Amino acid sequence: AFWSVLTMTLECDIVNLEKQLQEVSLNESASYTQQWDLLNFVKKSRLRCSSVVVAEGTRLIKHHQTRLGDKKWELCERVFRAALDCGDGRKAQLFLKLLQTKFPKSKRVEILNAIYSEFRENFDHAEYIYYNILENDPTHVIAAKRLVCVYKAQGLHSKAVERLNKYLALFTCDTSAWKELGELYISQRNYSQAKFCLEEVLLAEPQNWLNHLEYAELLYTLGGHRNLETALQYYYQSLELNSESNLRSLYGLTMALRAISDSGKGPKNGNAEVQQWSTRRILEIYEDRSPHLFDIVDSVLS
Repeated sequence: AFWSVLTMTLECDIVNLEKQLQEVSLNESASYTQQWDLLNFVKKSRLRCSSVVVAEGTRLIKHHQTRLGDKKWELCERVFRAALDCGDGRKAQLFLKLLQTKFPKSKRVEILNAIYSEFRENFDHAEYIYYNILENDPTHVIAAKRLVCVYKAQGLHSKAVERLNKYLALFTCDTSAWKELGELYISQRNYSQAKFCLEEVLLAEPQNWLNHLEYAELLYTLGGHRNLETALQYYYQSLELNSESNLRSLYGLTMALRAISDSGKGPKNGNAEVQQWSTRRILEIYEDRSPHLFDIVDSVLS
């Protein structure tokens, strides 16, 4: 059963796979190799499975320290993070202390200490650690990003925006930071600034259909005939890049076309044909995948 789980492909249902991995981790008679292979499988497959990592990692460190060698410390960090994900603060603290004892002057361990403070909602202490690290090294990416998380967790979005802008002044090509800044601006209803951020994301990742969709949605939110017409182009592009599983773009396209039609501007005949097509496509998807919702969607779109 153990080896059959390890050879399963990721095409299977992820939830069922994670349940099976949890069952495998309960096997007390598993050897060192089996436990290590299980942890490697979880890591390489990018599965969350934090409870599995905590259980197997703890067992390995407890019973196989000599065999692990220096790999023990990497595993300690991994178990620490997984324990926090499981909400097990006591176990996380145990592994944090092991790392602090072994690496008392390590910035990496300082970061872990700050993350633990975030878990405890001791945000002042976490902020103090991150500021100290950034004072000595303003280009420390993890400390800069975690500081943004500290502000977000407290609802201090203005401070988070300020810190992200400072970060992006140094790392202008960090797409994930532009996305995060755009989301913060949207949460503040500062759509014009968010528009600039999403444009930066589009320039960096023009092949990502989701970026075109989010930009179109922002233009739709801003409203006005010009923004709606531009939104149509990005909905089209999003559908061009992903026509199979892009219901959101179909809905956006339909709503934008209706808004243009209601405004009395634009070519009605051409827009009407596209609107009919997008409505028909939406209904086809529901009929195929969620037939129990078909009548509701049909009445709404009608």
